[in-house]
Amino acid sequence: MRSAARWGVGLAAMLGCVELRYPGAPSDRPVVVDAPDASDLPVATDTMAAMDARDAEVLRDVMDVPDAANAMDAPDARDAPDVPDVRDAPDVPDVPDVPDVPDVPVDVAPVFNPTVVTLQSDTATFSQTPNYEVTWATDSNRGGGQGWAIAPVASGPVGEESAAWEFATTTPFSPVGTRVEVAMVSNVANYRLVCFRLRLTTASREQFADGIVSRGNVGAASVWTTPLSVASVAATNGVLIAADAGVVRASTEIATSTYTVILDTPASQLTGIRLDTLYLTPAPTGPGNGTGTNPGNFILGDIRVTVSRHP
Repeated sequence: MRSAARWGVGLAAMLGCVELRYPGAPSDRPVVVDAPDASDLPVATDTMAAMDARDAEVLRDVMDVPDAANAMDAPDARDAPDVPDVRDAPDVPDVPDVPDVPDVPVDVAPVFNPTVVTLQSDTATFSQTPNYEVTWATDSNRGGGQGWAIAPVASGPVGEESAAWEFATTTPFSPVGTRVEVAMVSNVANYRLVCFRLRLTTASREQFADGIVSRGNVGAASVWTTPLSVASVAATNGVLIAADAGVVRASTEIATSTYTVILDTPASQLTGIRLDTLYLTPAPTGPGNGTGTNPGNFILGDIRVTVSRHP
């Protein structure tokens, strides 16, 4: 019995427990005293600390591994839309280079070069016959003594007559108007036209110039209302010439001459021209300087019209 007690005391000393004391008679139940203080527990050794550090490192490595659930969030390459094959794209035709268009100031009107107008459908209220019909004034024969004349068959002074011509081609459009240059040739010195007026129109050709050389339709007055101004007049061989309110007057001496009359009009797309021969006041009687049995007669050898943009 005493040896058992001694073994118990020794074991308690080894485990750091309190000693069991049996003050009285021995009993089969030992009495438990207060539990040891935490400060009495064994202190961790270096080996235990190293093991703890290694365990922590292993834990960190494990935590760095991506979560398998998160890995499933990555898009599957098989789910990507199909990319069309560029070889399947239709061919694009080549587009030719567009030439550069020079800048045009907005205040500069389009131009057209001076153009000689072809006159057609020669028409007159009266023509001297034979060989002096109005058609002779547009035959491009500026020489000789032929042309349009107006002497009647019987003796006596001539009257005021008119002639009209269609433009074979309508003149170009021009927002600033048109300049019309009229050249009139008189090659017979003592039968020169000395007083006249020129008119222009944009009317349809059906309204004037029916091609009849005597008593033809030169058009009503309403056809010839296109506004115009005489910009300048000139004459050759020393003949004096002037314009007043659209009426052109030349000196009456015996001389051949070529007149150049420049008309300006705000209109464009002109279709015809009219020539009105007028009595010159004072004498001679009639629109020409002709004398003899038919005073006032004239011979217009040629008439030519050139058009251009109003400057």
